[in-house]
Amino acid sequence: MDQLLELYGKPEAIRMGNGPELTSQSFEEWAEKHKIRLII
Repeated sequence: MDQLLELYGKPEAIRMGNGPELTSQSFEEWAEKHKIRLII
C-alpha cells in the first residue's frame, strides 16, 4: 500500500465495497496512520 501512495499520491478516503466484517485491523491501522478515511 505504501508503494501505491508513492506512485499515485494519498487519497482523502477509500470507499470499501464490503462491510466492516471484511476490513482487517492492520488495514484500518495503516489508513489511520496515513490519515486516510475509510468509507464502509
